[in-house]
Formats: sequence, structure tokens, C-alpha cells
Amino acid sequence: MRKYGSKVDPRSSAVIGHKCSTIAERYGLTGEVGVIDGAPGGWGLIDQALQHHMWSAKFGVAARLAAIERNDLYPAILLRFVLADYASALCHAYQSSQHGWHRDLSEAWRRIIELPELLEGGVDFWSGSDCGEAHFESFCVRMFREGVMRPAWELPDYLERRDLGPFQGIVDHWRAPDRLGDALVTALDYHCNNFDDGGHRTPWAPFKHTPFSLVPVWYFALLKRRREEGLETPEVDHPLLRLPTARPGDYVFGAAKDPLFEEIEGYYKKYDLSLDPPKRAAGD
Repeated sequence: MRKYGSKVDPRSSAVIGHKCSTIAERYGLTGEVGVIDGAPGGWGLIDQALQHHMWSAKFGVAARLAAIERNDLYPAILLRFVLADYASALCHAYQSSQHGWHRDLSEAWRRIIELPELLEGGVDFWSGSDCGEAHFESFCVRMFREGVMRPAWELPDYLERRDLGPFQGIVDHWRAPDRLGDALVTALDYHCNNFDDGGHRTPWAPFKHTPFSLVPVWYFALLKRRREEGLETPEVDHPLLRLPTARPGDYVFGAAKDPLFEEIEGYYKKYDLSLDPPKRAAGD
């Protein structure tokens, strides 16, 4: 990481975002195994992984916004496969009440949607592509871009109205608890069927990367959203929810420390990165 941190250009900063994701997977796998085996410190490692994933999303989007400003947005750094991880990072920031992170990642997603040029395939990404059907990303942005107490920024019609596939039933039956349980099972089945790229109906598995594979952050976010709205959630019996990795208990996310966090934040400031709209795009 220091190799790229010594340079000051959008391409190098995009690589740092990717390195954060790689580190996150390493922590995530070790943490998942630790939690399942009952080893102490497992949730701390998962916490570290999730923090690195949030940094990956923030760094990844901000680096590409800087590239737009400098007219240096080249095809190899367009966003595609990482977007499912960015969606999970948004869910985690929301469900764990890390408000600063949730605000930042909500803004990151706002830029992604405002600027289709960031995406491989542009706006067509949202209608399905070789990156997958984008059902999960669409669901997360629609449901968790803001909390209950803050007005959500508007989505374009093509995203607000699009079918959410296995997640559509959750939206349709949000206020019908007698039918919501079946909708949740459908979504949880989809999660379990998409741990790898050979999964059902998508060439890119949205839950491929640890710890998002066994830690259902979108489900945690859903539970929190319903609590905030004063809605009860039906009990669901599902294999994924029976795993120890679906039961964080009273663990406080954001508590884990890693010397790399300070280093990564230093690179973010060194690059003078921001999630504000790029000046060139704002003037168009």
C-alpha cells in the first residue's frame, strides 16, 4: 500500500481502495472462522474487515471523482464488480449506527448514481449486465441510503421503479408481516446461492467476499430499519441466520483498532480526496 501512497494521482489512489478490499477479505475470512470456532477475537477481526471495506468504498469512489476532475477516468478503473461490496458497506454503516460512515457512504452512492460515467456500462449497469443483475445494489440503495429520521435524496425513476428480483417481496410486503417472512426467506436463499460466481442467475456473486458471505449485514440493516419505524419483524428460521456469524450479540462495531486505519486516512487527506461532486461535472 505504501508504494501507491507515495504517489499523488487518481490511479494510485484507486489502487489503495482495492488494497483495502484485499485486506478486508483476509481479516474477514479469519474472523468468520474464529467466530464459528468460538475463538476469542473473532468479532474483532470481522469488525476490522468491515472497517476496511468501508474505507475501500470511500476511497474507491473519491479516487474516481478526482479522476473525473483531472480528465483521467480511464476504462480500467470504472466501477463494476466492487459495487456489491460498496452496497454491503452502506448497509453495515447504517446497521451499526456509525453515523459518520453512513453519511459518507450515502454520499458515495449518490455520486455513483448521479454520474453513470463512473460505471462500466453507464446507466445500463442498473438493468443488468455481465456484472450481474444489480438487484442487491438497487435494494440497498433504495432502503438504506438514509435513516428514518432524515429525508432520503431522490433516486432516478429507472432505479426507483426497477424490479428488485429476490428482494422485491421485502419492499412489497414491508407492512404485511404475515407475508414478509416468506419474502425474507427468498432473499436469504438468494444470499446463500450467491457465495461464488457460479451462483443462481448472476455471473458475479454479490456475497462472494468475506465477511459479507456469512455476516448478513443487509439483514441486520433491515431489522434496524423496521425497529426505527416501529414495525415488528417476523421470526425467520433460515440456515444462514443459525450461524454464529449472524449473531453478533452486544458487540459494538467500530471498536476494533488497526494501525492501518490512520495510515489510510492519511493517504485520503494527502490525495485531497472528496465525495463532493467533481467540479468538471458540476459545470456541465
